[in-house]
Amino acid sequence: MKPENLFTPSSLSDRTSVQSNILSGIFFVLAIAAGIVVAFVGGEFGWISLFALPALVVGIAILLQPDFGVAAFAVVVYIQLNRAISIYYPGFPTYLSPAYPLLGALLFLLIWRLFIYGDRPEGWKRASMIFVLMAFWLFSAITADDSALGLIKFQKYVENSLFAFVIVFFVQRPTSLRRIIWSFLAAGIFTAILTVFQNLTSTYANNYGGFAQWEYSSTNGTTNYRAAGLYGNANAYAQSLIVLVPLALDRLWHEKRTFIRLIAALALVSCTLAIFFTYSRNGFVTLIFTLGFLIAIRRPNIMPLMITGVLALLLLQFLPTTYLSRLSTLFQFSSSNPTSVVSDQSFRGRMSENIAAWQMFQDNPLFGVGLDNFEVNYQDYSRKIGLDSRRTARAPASLYLEILSEQGLVGTAIFFIFIAMVFRSLWNAKRIFTLLEMEDDAHITLAFLSGLLGYMFFYISKSGSYSNAFWILLGIALSFEQVAKNSRIEQQEIRQDALQRYQ
Repeated sequence: MKPENLFTPSSLSDRTSVQSNILSGIFFVLAIAAGIVVAFVGGEFGWISLFALPALVVGIAILLQPDFGVAAFAVVVYIQLNRAISIYYPGFPTYLSPAYPLLGALLFLLIWRLFIYGDRPEGWKRASMIFVLMAFWLFSAITADDSALGLIKFQKYVENSLFAFVIVFFVQRPTSLRRIIWSFLAAGIFTAILTVFQNLTSTYANNYGGFAQWEYSSTNGTTNYRAAGLYGNANAYAQSLIVLVPLALDRLWHEKRTFIRLIAALALVSCTLAIFFTYSRNGFVTLIFTLGFLIAIRRPNIMPLMITGVLALLLLQFLPTTYLSRLSTLFQFSSSNPTSVVSDQSFRGRMSENIAAWQMFQDNPLFGVGLDNFEVNYQDYSRKIGLDSRRTARAPASLYLEILSEQGLVGTAIFFIFIAMVFRSLWNAKRIFTLLEMEDDAHITLAFLSGLLGYMFFYISKSGSYSNAFWILLGIALSFEQVAKNSRIEQQEIRQDALQRYQ
């Protein structure tokens, strides 16, 4: 007699239905229990305590995969997310803003790996020049007229330079670098698309949670809503996007998968348009300089150049006419009287700030007026110059003049030696990757070098504000050579293993 099949379709359906009901009941009970726990914990310890569990999950994830934590931290700092949270959500605790928990977890992991596992801080030798900078910053702050102001800036600089050490410690492999690069491009796409959407739809009343802030300006009688992103400053936002454009263009040229190329194209288009909508004169000039440098040093084949040219022509169609009017003011200087600038007040203010910075340097050529003490002395010089009617604290409209006026020849020399070391490190990384036939990594290195050079070029007519983003870039830059050297060691070990097996 054939045994009865107990698992007929109808019986299976009934069993599945019963299991589904049981699971639904369990889920319902757990949901009620979770609600009671949430209400109790929130009532007893404050609702902010409910962030403990997500923070614990994120902390464990960072311990298991530090690369993701480093990439997230770098992006959060670079796009100024903490700043936007503090402005638009003033009741939110500062210590819970994303950058601080991420940094805390990374520092804990760094100390753990150094002292428990005995990991060597590879790459820190190249970053050791930062300690020389720190020593001079401290000297400059102490000897300044307003040493209290200088020491506050010193503390800020030290905190920001710490970011570079953290990145250099954790970024040791090509995959780590790629994660950071693509994290930057993803963040750029998100913020830039919001900027583009806001400008194309004229929805300036909505800042989209602080991600699409704007500034109001007037040039030649024309008013503009200048995109400012999370920075809240149009020029700083444009400067941050400049770095992403060559990276996106490089990935468009060299990625093998079509889908990834489309993402790179989206990053390129959105970031370029966002730069246009900042109405930044410096941004436009720097964009041309950066792309020109990348093309000149990379010398791409005709097809990538044609694609780039077509994209450029399409993007120029979106260039606002009022932006062209603003760009035209770059040429409105009188040859007979260099100090008679157009009626644009921003030009007059910047010229006054830069003249004052140069005069401060002439009066204090060796060590300058002291760290962050330009604003203390500015009004005394401004009144004599007679270009700027503003009576508020100002900073030079050039990072290099700021360093020259506040830190003198000695501080300026130390700074440029350090920056030269950073670019030399990037070039060495590109050379090593090429020798190892890791062409894609060599391309990324060259694109990042171009972006960083554009970022530094922007500083010719921009102050050194938002230095935390600058130090994030320096940390990434200093990581490239160590990643390249580690790749070389890995290839050598693979060859040695292969030889031993063959023998």
